[in-house]
Amino acid sequence: FGAGGDVSITANGAANLAGELFLQGGQSGGGAVDITATGLVALSGTINVSALGAGFGDGGSIDISAGGNVTVDGQINGRSSGDSADLNGAGAAADFSIIANGNIAINAVMTFTGAAPDGAGGDLDFLALGSFTQASAADLLTYASGLEGCGGRVSISAGTTATVNMVDVHGATCGGGEVFIDAGATIN
Repeated sequence: FGAGGDVSITANGAANLAGELFLQGGQSGGGAVDITATGLVALSGTINVSALGAGFGDGGSIDISAGGNVTVDGQINGRSSGDSADLNGAGAAADFSIIANGNIAINAVMTFTGAAPDGAGGDLDFLALGSFTQASAADLLTYASGLEGCGGRVSISAGTTATVNMVDVHGATCGGGEVFIDAGATIN
């Protein structure tokens, strides 16, 4: 029933997080992670702000702001929970955002899926003044898992090039999600 915890990290310089952050919650939802650095941000450990267990719960939130590049090498999870007895209520997956004054590199899978029967996928926002690069095996998953769920939303904005691979925002009877991609130069 409880909520996940909250973690706030502020660095006057670089923030290198190699450890794992597990902030899962129950029906009160997943936790919140806020990382702010004047330099680069490098994430190599798993971060999990999912809602778990019986009943319904929303995923948490992850917000990253960097004065330099952001590199994500560890898996990020922000799923919602639900069941057919309680339905999934609001049951939305987590929200995730990165704002970087440099480049953004996503090298690991991000899973922000809505639980059955009617949970919504999460919202992923990426804003890079430089380039955005998604590795070929680093799927961005914000789909609905149930027959009544809505797909999520992915927004990518890059000052130079945007290289995008697998993005899944499918939904069911509620409809598919949305993908927005904007780049100052090329979209690959």
